[in-house]
Amino acid sequence: MSNNNITLTIFNTTGLHRQGTNMILPHIPSTHLLFLVETWLLTPNRYYTSWQQYHVYGKRPTPTSKRGHLGISLLINPQCPFYVHFLPNTSSTFPLYHLSCIVANTLIHCVYLPPNDTFTDEMAMAVLDSLPLFYPNTTNTIICGDFNARFGSLTGDRISNARGALIQQWMEGHNIQLWNATLTYGQPTFLRWSGSSIIDLYMSTHPCTNSSMHIHNLSLDSDHKMIDFSFTPPSEPPNTPPQHLPSRQLWNLNKLKDSNTLQQYNTTFMNNMELLNKDIEQCYNNIQCSTILPPTLRTTIENITTCFYTNLYNTMDSILGRAIPGQKQRDDFWTSELQHLVDKREHYYQKWRRALGMNKLTWRLRHQEARAKVRRALKKRSRETWRTFCKKLEQEEYTKTTAIIKKIRQRRTLQHTYSHPGGPQTAANKMAQHLESVYDGHLITTSPQPPTREIPSTSSAHQLPDSIITSENITAALECLPKKKAPGIDHLRSEMLKPLISVLTPFLYKLFYLCWISSYTPESWRIAQVVPIHKKGPPDNPANFRPISLTSILRKVFEYCLQQPLEIHSPSLDISQGGFRTERSSLDQVLCLQEICRLHKACNNNLPCTLGFLDVMQAYDSVDRSIIWNLLQAHHTPPLLISLLQNLFDDVYIEVVISNTNSYRFSPTTGVLQGSILSPFLYSLYINSLPALLRTTEQPPRSPSRTPYTTTTLDHHNEDSQPSIITSQRRRGRPSTASLTQSLPSIQCLLYADDVVVISTPQKMQEILQLCEQHSYDLGYRWNPKKCVIVQPPNNENTYTLYDTQIPTQSSFIYLGIPINYCDIWLF
Repeated sequence: MSNNNITLTIFNTTGLHRQGTNMILPHIPSTHLLFLVETWLLTPNRYYTSWQQYHVYGKRPTPTSKRGHLGISLLINPQCPFYVHFLPNTSSTFPLYHLSCIVANTLIHCVYLPPNDTFTDEMAMAVLDSLPLFYPNTTNTIICGDFNARFGSLTGDRISNARGALIQQWMEGHNIQLWNATLTYGQPTFLRWSGSSIIDLYMSTHPCTNSSMHIHNLSLDSDHKMIDFSFTPPSEPPNTPPQHLPSRQLWNLNKLKDSNTLQQYNTTFMNNMELLNKDIEQCYNNIQCSTILPPTLRTTIENITTCFYTNLYNTMDSILGRAIPGQKQRDDFWTSELQHLVDKREHYYQKWRRALGMNKLTWRLRHQEARAKVRRALKKRSRETWRTFCKKLEQEEYTKTTAIIKKIRQRRTLQHTYSHPGGPQTAANKMAQHLESVYDGHLITTSPQPPTREIPSTSSAHQLPDSIITSENITAALECLPKKKAPGIDHLRSEMLKPLISVLTPFLYKLFYLCWISSYTPESWRIAQVVPIHKKGPPDNPANFRPISLTSILRKVFEYCLQQPLEIHSPSLDISQGGFRTERSSLDQVLCLQEICRLHKACNNNLPCTLGFLDVMQAYDSVDRSIIWNLLQAHHTPPLLISLLQNLFDDVYIEVVISNTNSYRFSPTTGVLQGSILSPFLYSLYINSLPALLRTTEQPPRSPSRTPYTTTTLDHHNEDSQPSIITSQRRRGRPSTASLTQSLPSIQCLLYADDVVVISTPQKMQEILQLCEQHSYDLGYRWNPKKCVIVQPPNNENTYTLYDTQIPTQSSFIYLGIPINYCDIWLF
């Protein structure tokens, strides 16, 4: 087989166990794309394999069925040198009968047309007619799969059927070539004791160079045969991935579980850092003794950071060793006993196919017994692993158990990846172009001039508190770094740094001090690798993806150290803001909403309120950062801190990473990085003026019609000197609601980061929405009326608008993960 060839394999599995790929993949090591037909796989299950996979899931024949039917899957070999672009099946008429992709300028459709007893010939032809035979930038189209059509003498089959005649006319009308007729004439693809047929087919719209077909003589617990089709692309396709991609660097971190290896890791890094520690100590001492910052300090910071990374990489290379990138494959399920039973089944199958006379019956019976044993063994092994898993959950710590359950839920959620027929480089650049248009500040009408950056001298730095960043802060930041998180451009994770805390803390203290007094951070800390995460809608639209920024691990440690000083030297957040604050969970916020609605009803003659759940369009991405910097300056935040934040967020470069490929870099005009430690608090400062603006619509509360059973009190926290809302029973009597509301600030909205809900009477709601609209114009962001929702009593038929667009009205809404409906809010 030529190295430039593409090898496709189709196989009708007739229902494949999720661990069944262990029986198939060893027989096709050179296959690039494996199409599995009639998998019976139900959403959101996946096969346990390191091969990349796409699915057209099957469905249950009846609601009470334990297994599904139909289903097509595409498995891509990790060693495939060609880029594969998956085309989602958007057909509303036939969404379950074909799977399409593009590879090497070739459009491929894999179809499954069920037999006539469940699927008419007219429906089969409608599926084929719905397949596009051409796609932009493609030169050929291949159609393969299980057609359940027999062509008689055309393919060397014994008989023909009506579907075969219809498909033959369709092929002649579109000038389509059937490769079974020329490459494997007369060789059956479906074989059972009662007979054989040729129903698994390959066909194409244009000739294929160096084409060849091979039909495997294997059992694989299916009457269908696995068929390979190999051909040479017409030319080197432009979407072929380059040979040297900037791959993510990985190390064998599991070796750190061994105490001897851990000690060796610590000692080696300490030795490697000895020279660098002397250099940074000398630089630190020189600055302490000087009154003027050296002009080469920024270059020194860059060199020190580069040397640190080199020392850490060398330490991990020598002690841990590099790991091969790729998806993890579950190996604990497949045992030697299972493999022995599978080998025995295949052995009996070969004996049966080669036997003559009465021996054929003997070996067939043995083969059937072996098939049954494999099936029973798979079910038994599934039950064993399930019991082991449940026992492990029961015995594990609570936090580990919840983490495992969370991981299971994430795996059961289908994650779409943005792709483009032109390849991963084109996809990354397309996504970068979209994000560049989002970050270009086109919504800003008049932006205030940001404060001038402080260019400090050492003496001016000494006028600030010395404890702005301390060794204790650094140690605490390193210890609280989350595990198993995706790294940034530096390839480092918290698991690599936590064993080195005692060595890292003195070094990082001096490095952070240099960054603090110079208001400058290394360039690698200001390069954000954006990974697009699918939200909703078609996955071929870049606007349907959320940009998550992966930043350097040292930037995260630095931001952890700056978080508390920033909160101390910033304006107090409004009482309505509950997001990312101590002792303010999402459940607390929903409870506050319910309590406010109850008080609102009690103070307005038992009339229920109207709720408006508002969605900010591209919230973090449209932030005008100059508003935040001016707000901090007006609050007399230390100038060095403001300058440092400006360096961290204004001097950022963004590159999109898709399929191990990086886009070009660009600098955003607006936005705070999604994924940064400080971004949630900075966004809270940005939108902090909204509640105060809405209080201009405040009206005196009316006398309550009854005394409520609970009261809303104010709890003052020393950490930020800001009251928070809590619901509790009064220990000393129950004051009336009227007297209570006199002491409370008016609350027309609740904010949880960028989740906003406004609370008002039906008559005042439109006025509040107009103020929200004006606030968005003033700050340079926009609401999304199509994603906003009005929740109101059924007898209220009022309609409300934002930007002259009507807001949808619903009877319920999921707020912070908790359903809010009519009964929860207005019925007591």
